[in-house]
Amino acid sequence: MIINDCVLNPRRYTGPVPPPAATLEDVSPYGNNGTINNADWVRLVSGLWVLDFDGVGDSVGIPSTPSLEITGNITCAIWARGTTFVGDFRTPMGKGAGADYYFRTRATGSTFFTVTQAAAAKASPEQVLDLDAWYLLVGVYNGARVYFYANAVRGAGTAAAGPIDTAGANLTIGMRVSSNDDLWIGQLTWPRVWPWAFTDAQVWTMFNNERGWFAR
Repeated sequence: MIINDCVLNPRRYTGPVPPPAATLEDVSPYGNNGTINNADWVRLVSGLWVLDFDGVGDSVGIPSTPSLEITGNITCAIWARGTTFVGDFRTPMGKGAGADYYFRTRATGSTFFTVTQAAAAKASPEQVLDLDAWYLLVGVYNGARVYFYANAVRGAGTAAAGPIDTAGANLTIGMRVSSNDDLWIGQLTWPRVWPWAFTDAQVWTMFNNERGWFAR
């Protein structure tokens, strides 16, 4: 059920051979492949390969396509481990800046999910992430509120209504696309996007099914 209508669903690599160095392959029906820029694959104790970002130009760029230009209900998810949060912001995953949808992390570890409507950012309440710990970050807009989940724990949400702005920008992993900054330092994997809103139960199911790869 969770995979249905997923418009971004990268292949998961668990074998002994390192994944392709240049391409993040999307196995959704939409073929939203990403270009890996400098980030390196590393293998967790569980056997899962994840991308490591050192904060010096590392990113994954996924070109904008109609399937990613979502204006209605949306769910975004990514597994993230930060090794430092110093600086203004860090961006685990985002499409556009000042438009579209994105996660952002402050120097304090406070993290939130934002959608932009009529040029106004509608940001969820924030949750603080610990350093060197894996989190499943999930952002949801359901037509009435914007929610952010960290390991299936949901905040109160922020009121929002209407379509999400779109700007035709790339979707990027580990970097803010508009200015090539807010670079992530740490590891990221499994960025996914759905054009519908997950429920609390569906977020919990996703987290519970995947947490074993990350010892959570």
